[in-house]
Amino acid sequence: MSFDLMRDGRVYRLHTINPDRVDMLADALFSERFVKGQGALGAVVGDVTSMCCLGVGCTIARVAGLYLPLGTMNSSDPDRMLVTYDSAFAYMPERVKSWYGFTSENPLIPLLKPEYDGMGNVTDHTLVWYNAGMVNDLGVNGITNDGNGGPEDSFLPTIAPAFRRLAKMAREYQAGMAAVAAGQNA
Repeated sequence: MSFDLMRDGRVYRLHTINPDRVDMLADALFSERFVKGQGALGAVVGDVTSMCCLGVGCTIARVAGLYLPLGTMNSSDPDRMLVTYDSAFAYMPERVKSWYGFTSENPLIPLLKPEYDGMGNVTDHTLVWYNAGMVNDLGVNGITNDGNGGPEDSFLPTIAPAFRRLAKMAREYQAGMAAVAAGQNA
């Protein structure tokens, strides 16, 4: 038995995700050690390196010991060099995707979308799933057309908690499936 979430014709499976590794990514995003960037896994302008959340994920996998060649490539902006991981510059390369247990190089992350009453007060939240790269580059308001839109300046308000939530959901799902399997084998 598995939990399959369908979105945009893609299957997203919580049972394949490695929650400990996703927690490592969430920890890194919460740490504020990384300058948030957009449009590429990483970019260097002058002496500043910025990364999108997927680039932070690549860095964490590499630091944890995953073999992942690091490189650079020119961008359309002559002052901006793109950082590549295993020759990928926009989305997680296959080996990183597999290391986390994601089914997509631009994984879906669970966000809590606020629901408002007629007075503009938040009354509840709905769980919605969006691609991490879209949330990084457009911001949740830019995707859902709620509020002013645009990307956030850091990973803290939306992206870091979403990866933490994903790890928790995967861990709970896997524990539940293990309990079901233990009950069937008893």
